[in-house]
Amino acid sequence: MSKTAIQEKKLTLDKFLSSPLASENYEYFDGELIQKMPPKRSHSRLTLALSSILEDWNQDKGEVGIEWCVRLKRNDKD
Repeated sequence: MSKTAIQEKKLTLDKFLSSPLASENYEYFDGELIQKMPPKRSHSRLTLALSSILEDWNQDKGEVGIEWCVRLKRNDKD
């Protein structure tokens, strides 16, 4: 399936996650694919610094991670 064909109609989250584009530089939002912008050096450095601060604060309260797949619902829809 081409990227163009996928972008022409609304997708379900499950279809997106099972497509080859899910492992590429795309995000899913409200049935549409959005190409992610590559981070700049300053963004990467800030992400690292914030991650370190959160990890120190965490002290076994949970997990700290970067760029996890998160599934949110709005009005009982993905």
